[in-house]
Formats: sequence, structure tokens, C-alpha cells
Amino acid sequence: MAMYVNYLLIDEDETKKINHLLSHEPANESECMGEDETIKYTVKFLDENKIPFEIDIKICGVQFEEGNSNLPWTEAILYKKGKQVAYTDPSDEFFGEWIIEYNGDDYVVMVEREEDYV
Repeated sequence: MAMYVNYLLIDEDETKKINHLLSHEPANESECMGEDETIKYTVKFLDENKIPFEIDIKICGVQFEEGNSNLPWTEAILYKKGKQVAYTDPSDEFFGEWIIEYNGDDYVVMVEREEDYV
């Protein structure tokens, strides 16, 4: 079993945007991140056999429904040679550790705020 780790640093402006999207309930449909909208960040890996893997960390919009939560949700998807092979359960968190297990190996992305390093 191998573990592959990579980091995704998000700048201050993007951090503010992401925090707002995930924590401020839209007042109406025009403020809602729609179900056809996605924000995606891609992190690349090479395994020991030099096979390309990528993880997309995504923020996914929702269909606006009056009286329900209309906050977007997050997920991570692992691709091997461009083909989806594994994914995480949906979440409401973006920053932190994302781990996807595939064929006994762990692919880890640490999503961190750039401002924490300044």
C-alpha cells in the first residue's frame, strides 16, 4: 500500500469566495449556485509506475428549493489516465484533508489557505 500526498493552496480571494458560498444561505434563486454550476480544482499525481492520476476537488451547485438548504456541496473525484475510478461521499467542507482509496493506495490532497503560510 502506498500513499500519495499533494497540496492545494487557495489564495485569499478564492478562500473568501469559497467560505461565502459554503456558509451563506442564498435568499433567492438568483443568489444560488445552480445545479449546472461547478467550481473545480485539479491536483495531479504520478504513482510509482508513472501512471497519471488526478483528483478534482469540486464545489457543486444545487437546484434552488424554497424552504430547503440551498448551499452547494463538495466532493473529490479520482481519475486514472483521465477515467473516473473513485470518489468521496458528498460533504459541506472544502478545506482540509481529502483521501481517496483506490486499489489499496491512498491519494491525499491537503486543501489549505495560502494565507496560513504568509
